[in-house]
Amino acid sequence: MQKKPWFNVAIGTLAVLAMAGGTMFAQNGTQCKSCTVAVNQNNGNLVVTYDISGLGGTTEAVFTLSATLEGHARCKNNGGNCPEAANKFGPADLSTQGILGVHNGRARGTVTLTAATGLSCPGGQRAVIIDVSWTNINFTVEGNTYLTAPGPENASLVSCP
Repeated sequence: MQKKPWFNVAIGTLAVLAMAGGTMFAQNGTQCKSCTVAVNQNNGNLVVTYDISGLGGTTEAVFTLSATLEGHARCKNNGGNCPEAANKFGPADLSTQGILGVHNGRARGTVTLTAATGLSCPGGQRAVIIDVSWTNINFTVEGNTYLTAPGPENASLVSCP
């Protein structure tokens, strides 16, 4: 039996809509109704907000958030000044793992990956992040990928006089 041309158009349209939609389905039938990534403009941390359904009767789900971070930091003294030195950090591959609470098959919330410079400042000074750039962002739950973003996700945080 030969398929009608309208059938091929309908199947193609459904495939395009499925790929372009805001809901991401995993192989096991779970779905991310909303998974977004942003950089906190106050501290440079990477924040993933998620709403995942279809997790079944469990009360917990294991997540992993990983990304590559690079940027610039300076030492800032108590007078608010930064000594002359541009300190680049990264790229560094960072990740965090943990447990998401699941209620009625659904997990909602945020996961944060903290921006760290590794900069050591002398006494009376503290490290401040000037700017960050996050790339290669991946968020998985129970081994299923719900968010992949090549980046960059950027933030400019502090200016040093």
